[in-house]
Parts: sequence; structure tokens; C-alpha cells
Amino acid sequence: MEKEPQDFKEVKKHNACIHIDTTNLTLTHRKAYNILIWNAWSELDQNKIHTMGVWELMDMLAYHDINRLKLELEKLPTIGVTWNLFRDDGWPIDTGACSLLSGFRMVGNKFEYEFSSFFRPIIKNPSVWTKIKVEVANLFKSSYALSLYENCFRFADVGSTGYKDVDEWVEILGIPKTDYYQRFSRVNEKILKPSIKEVNKLSDIKLTPKYYKKGKGGAIRQIKFEVEKKPNFKIERQMKLTSTENVHKEHIQRQVASFAPDSKPAQELKQNSKKPAHIVFQGEPSEEVKRRLKEEGYEYWKDTGAWVTREGNPARLRKLKKELGADQADLGFPEDKEAKDG
Repeated sequence: MEKEPQDFKEVKKHNACIHIDTTNLTLTHRKAYNILIWNAWSELDQNKIHTMGVWELMDMLAYHDINRLKLELEKLPTIGVTWNLFRDDGWPIDTGACSLLSGFRMVGNKFEYEFSSFFRPIIKNPSVWTKIKVEVANLFKSSYALSLYENCFRFADVGSTGYKDVDEWVEILGIPKTDYYQRFSRVNEKILKPSIKEVNKLSDIKLTPKYYKKGKGGAIRQIKFEVEKKPNFKIERQMKLTSTENVHKEHIQRQVASFAPDSKPAQELKQNSKKPAHIVFQGEPSEEVKRRLKEEGYEYWKDTGAWVTREGNPARLRKLKKELGADQADLGFPEDKEAKDG
């Protein structure tokens, strides 16, 4: 069943959040921060600590290593952000600086965090936010591409970002100000072109860059992006392009269960370990394979053409499928062939 647009988790993300002047913001930081804002949105005007399940955060990030994720998130309170809101005549309305997060802690199965009291109203200001779809943001594999998407998506309704200086785009995307990236040709080849390609391939918008040069054949001084919404964008199709077989829900469950044995993921893991499982082969398996299946507690059901066990471990099931070359391996009893055909 395809998701309708209103089913997306939308982050109402402030333009000052997007324009973070830092080269220390990783792809995981950007994705996690989107999710944390989305989770806290209805409570942002309250002076409180926000709570989210560790399991839910890991699942939404498709992050299967809790220790690595903890190390990544520990950097968020050290990353500074500045904001500058101006009137049309250039007079400053609100300017300031703080860290992306005031702090966080993990307690059992809960992830607790809070934003600076200065920054909360800036994030919540309804006149200057951009709707960022969490599901779309999570498709990206490059921090530069995600930053480009975030900074161009808000112009989708007007169709263009308008021209900005090359240096401004370098700052917006968080490109390191090193000797290696001093020349725009290298920035364009190594970062900008791949980022545009990734946005156009994975996201719900299409970008077309336009360049302004100083004089005929001169250096590129400014860039603008024409922004077009994709009318037939489907998130499920895009998720297939970026799916990874190495990230398993069960792996996350086991990690959460190790430090929160009474949590929902731990209970789900326990329930799944007692579910039946079945394995199906496209052709007749060898005698060696049959012997191996019997050793693992599987028996052959002739009416369904499947090898079945009363209690199947999901991780063991996947391993057997790979080792034995099975065509299918799923939890649950197999469907009856006649019932399925009828």
C-alpha cells in the first residue's frame, strides 16, 4: 500500500537550522536532528526535556550499532549554530548562537534531550520553517547531498533558489575551507555534481543548476538551482534503491534488549524467537541439505512444499537460507498451496 503525502513525517525545519555554519555536521547528525525536531515539535514551546525511545530513533535512522550511534550523538551538544533573522531592509530581528542540543542522555530504553531556551522559539517560528520529510531525508548517503536538498526544497513552490555567491553555497553545504577545495572546479567535480545527482535520483525534487560567470569565459561567481517537484514520486520505490541487507531489525532489538530487558524491543525479540518458520527451495534440495535441515529441527511438509520448524530464530533462519541456497525463508507457517491457488 502506497503512502499518501499526508502520511509523511514532516519536520517543520527553520531556515536558520538548515544554514548551519559548520563542517563538523555529519550525515548521521543531520538525519538524527531532523528526527529529534519532528519528535519534539508539538512540545517545542514548552520548557521541558523531550523523550524518544532509543529503539524508535535507531529504527527511523536505520542505524544498527547503538554504540556508534551514541558516539555520533555525543557530538551534537558540541556543534554550534548561529542564526540571523533580518527584516526586508536588513535590520536584525533576532541574532544569536548556541549548540544544536543543550544535552542528552540515554536512560534504559529512553533517549532524553533538550534544546536551548534561546533556540526553541527560532525552531518553532512558523513564518520561517521548511517542511522536510524524514523518510526522504533518510534516503541520502551523503551529508552534502542532504544539505543541498534541505536548502533547495524550501524553494520548490517558487521554482528557484535565486543566485547565491559560490562562497555562500560552500558555507551552506559545509564544505571544508581547505586548500584542496579552494578552486571551484574541484568543488563542482567532487561535491556539487555528485550531490545534485543524488538529490535528483533519490528525492522528491529535481535540481537544475544555473551558473553566473564574470565576463565571457570567466570564473563562475554565483549559482542558482531551479527546483521542480516530482509529480509521481513514491517513497517506497526510492527506499528500495537505498535498502541494505546488512541492517536488520532483529540486530537492533538485541542491542536494546541487552541494556533494557523489559523494553518493547526485548519483548518482540522474545516473541519472535518462539514463532514457527519455514524454508522453501526452488528445486529438490540435496541429501546433504536435507540432513542439515533435520539437524536444525526442520521437517518437510509435502502439501506446502516447505521445510517447517515449530520455533525459528530469525537470525538463524536468514543464515540457513544463505548457506543452503534456499529460495525463500520466512517466519510463520507456510501457506497451503491449494488454498493459495484457489
